[in-house]
Amino acid sequence: VLEIVLAALALSLGPSGAGYLGAAFGAGGIVGASGTIGLVGRNHIATAVLGGAAAIGIAFVALGVWPTVGGAFALLCGVGAARAVLDVASRTMLHRVVPQALRRHVFGLQEGLAMLGLAVGSIAVPPLVHAGGAEAALCTIGGLLIVAALAATPRLAAMERAAPAPTAELAALARSPLFAMLGAPVL
Repeated sequence: VLEIVLAALALSLGPSGAGYLGAAFGAGGIVGASGTIGLVGRNHIATAVLGGAAAIGIAFVALGVWPTVGGAFALLCGVGAARAVLDVASRTMLHRVVPQALRRHVFGLQEGLAMLGLAVGSIAVPPLVHAGGAEAALCTIGGLLIVAALAATPRLAAMERAAPAPTAELAALARSPLFAMLGAPVL
């Protein structure tokens, strides 16, 4: 919804503008997905989760403050990259901190909450635009993401510190002839 608002109201890009902005987001997603390879073997990924959320928020605020066509394409590409990192890092972190017996429930809850967030966001954007314009809506939503990332920092860091190391899983992989040649960080 924000892409459409940005394309139509803030940038006056015409009927195909939202599609082009969506393509920029998708291109960024490809870059970000490639960058998630850097998360392999990292013990601490809470910073990637928080950094991804904050980067999306900062980009939205920047779009609200400085809505230019070039800036929109560059920043939405960055949002796509940050979203990919956020998705991969947060799901990886869930695997690490949630006990095996509860994972299916937690992942089901996570998917449900993600859909609820999309629905609430889709419903909230029109009143925000009506109340303060497209730029104010972008700044408000971006600011909320930044505040959420800052508020979650201590809790995510504590969860990550408390998570048990996956020693049994790594040992099983190391015993497999297929993975025997790989070092610990790659496993």
